[in-house]
Amino acid sequence: MPPNWPIVRCLARPSQLLPTSTPKHSRETKNNTTTILDNAVKTGKLKNSLSLQIFSAYDSKPLFEHYYTAPEVRNATRGVRKVDEDTVFRIGSGSKLRTMLLYMIETNGTRLDEPVAKYVPELKKAADKLGHSKMEQADEADYVQWDQGTIGELASDLADGFGDQAANPKTLYQLQQQGFPSLKKDDIPPCGAEVVCDRKGFFKGLLKGHPLASTSSTPIYSNAGFQILAYALEGITGNSYGHLL
Repeated sequence: MPPNWPIVRCLARPSQLLPTSTPKHSRETKNNTTTILDNAVKTGKLKNSLSLQIFSAYDSKPLFEHYYTAPEVRNATRGVRKVDEDTVFRIGSGSKLRTMLLYMIETNGTRLDEPVAKYVPELKKAADKLGHSKMEQADEADYVQWDQGTIGELASDLADGFGDQAANPKTLYQLQQQGFPSLKKDDIPPCGAEVVCDRKGFFKGLLKGHPLASTSSTPIYSNAGFQILAYALEGITGNSYGHLL
């Protein structure tokens, strides 16, 4: 027998197994969990809204469910005012995975080495404008080289000039309190923090940005990169993102 083969032995049947859960134990667990969550709210440990459901693979109804609506949600001027089993949540970064899966389905994983600007008119226009200035083209520390980022780099968070642009007013104020200079109104992104960007507003803010690093030099987290990837997919297929989805 080779020395790296595993040795298989017959084990005796366990003699001390945990008892099977009974309806009484299930009720106690539910009550204890509810008490813990309610106490977390009363003591201020739980400040955010909560929607919790525990399922069994063998039952369509949840074994346990608990909901809590935070005061700031109850008093909100937009969106939901009550969190329950019917609440629709933002999918957050799940949209990034969905965007990449759509891309792989629609393109068979091709064009990853092609420049993003080839399929996004706003970036193509910015790249052409940059090409008319030798000084700006040579200054990669202050000007994003819009024609260099590829689709594959976007999907890998390596297109480092295509960074996020949202400017939260509270954050800007805190930076000013720490000694940073205030920004001119034209330098503040028009949307992205409190106002949802349409395509025009998105690129209006993005194209004013400065590179954080050279393309493909280091991974930098970017929500905007995946939004641009979706625009590139629209350009490749000729269909809207919503239609493809």
